[in-house]
Amino acid sequence: MASSWLSSELEHMRSLNWVKLQAVENESEFQTQNPDLRIRGVRRISERKIDQYIVQLEVQWTSAHGNDRNLSIVTFLSRGGLGRLS
Repeated sequence: MASSWLSSELEHMRSLNWVKLQAVENESEFQTQNPDLRIRGVRRISERKIDQYIVQLEVQWTSAHGNDRNLSIVTFLSRGGLGRLS
């Protein structure tokens, strides 16, 4: 379930135009279309270079045995697409 949350939010972030991406708050929470109160999604966004962002998405939850778990993914998003990451 956690990996599907990350995939869904990653696709959502990739679908944003540049203006909307710039408006996303750093250290903000996200939910999916099927929210689950046991799971918390957090996005962190930082500027890598001009017109480039590093986006970290993390999902946190507590297992059935009471252990804290997390899964994260990091990607780059740029104003000009993948060809502008160099």
